[in-house]
Amino acid sequence: MIAAALLCLLPARAAPGAAPEPATPPAVEAPAEAGPGADELADLEARLAAVEARLDALEAGGAGLAEEPTAEAVEADGSAPDLVRWDGAVEVPEGEVVGEAVSYTGPVVVRGTVRGDAVSFASDVRVTATGRVEGDAVSFGGGVTVDPGGRVDGDRVALGRDGSALTGAFTPARTGMALVHGIARRLALLLAAMGIGVLVAGLWPDRVERIAERLAQRPFWYGVAGAVLLGVGGLAGVAFALTIVGIPLTMVILALLGIGWLLGSVALCRLLGARLAPMEGRPSWAPFLVGAGLLAALGLVPGVGPVVLILAALPAVGAAVASRFGTPDLGA
Repeated sequence: MIAAALLCLLPARAAPGAAPEPATPPAVEAPAEAGPGADELADLEARLAAVEARLDALEAGGAGLAEEPTAEAVEADGSAPDLVRWDGAVEVPEGEVVGEAVSYTGPVVVRGTVRGDAVSFASDVRVTATGRVEGDAVSFGGGVTVDPGGRVDGDRVALGRDGSALTGAFTPARTGMALVHGIARRLALLLAAMGIGVLVAGLWPDRVERIAERLAQRPFWYGVAGAVLLGVGGLAGVAFALTIVGIPLTMVILALLGIGWLLGSVALCRLLGARLAPMEGRPSWAPFLVGAGLLAALGLVPGVGPVVLILAALPAVGAAVASRFGTPDLGA
């Protein structure tokens, strides 16, 4: 009896070879919202699929990446992406808005709106009747065509296949407002240069006179000297600029060449003005204005103007530096 009672009190052992009964764990309440819901998972999957699609398009050569935004999307976003292709034509459909439209190997056709420039490096640029380019329309190796009703707010520049780019024969077809702005910029620069020249001629008339006398004696040799000085000074400035210690010396060389060019140019204009229209008893800046007007007129001649201004700067720099910026001779 006592043994039976003890057996009842002890836990029962499993029979040999029998599987033990699994212990029942205590019930634990699952936390609410332990992971993302179905809607969040679907949104993440959609975003991952979009990223994979863009990566596949990039590996395929960029096809499909240059999608043109609609006008409504641009108004909502406030910006327009650029449309650039390395291979093939670029076309801006009607009603679409882009920032820049650039093709490196094909034509550019604008039927919609381009906020910046429309540029083709190997073909033509065409703006249809519904197209608008708010910047410039530029073609390197082709032409620029604007259909009736089309609009280009900036410049239209075509550098054709006949090598006109090498000769400097640009063919810009400017709109009226762009032409007015270009003329205004040139006039502003001309008036600023004349104002600085009048100031120099009025403050240092003796120095300007001495440089002008040297120019009148040997203009050719001073031109050679000016070319040598500009070449050597430019090379020395670049060489010194490569070292931190030489940067101040480079600034000094550039400053001296700049002062020489300014004084020499004023003296050259004064000499030209005195030869063209002798003005005895007039202020020293009066003949300068005459000579400056002549050089400015020559500088506006397409193709020839820049060459004339460069050739005029060479003897001006040479005479100014040779005269020690117009200082009197030691024996005088």
